[in-house]
Amino acid sequence: MTALAIVGVKALTDEINKGSNGFGPNGAVVNAVTTALNDLKRGGLGENNDIVRALQTIKNDLIEGPGKNNDVIKALGSIGIKF
Repeated sequence: MTALAIVGVKALTDEINKGSNGFGPNGAVVNAVTTALNDLKRGGLGENNDIVRALQTIKNDLIEGPGKNNDVIKALGSIGIKF
């Protein structure tokens, strides 16, 4: 589990370091989320499953950026940090 976490953090760090080009549709993190989504859907979880919806939201936020209703954006806005 530790090794998987290290690989995951490394992939995330690599994508972040690419700047605005890091989380495109073919980025490593987006591909990992897409793979997890597909595996969950094929395993019997439908489109409206909470896990599937959460991963889809993560994927969309990575590719398109978080929207104004994103929980993190709301929390930061409540303490005066605006995007």
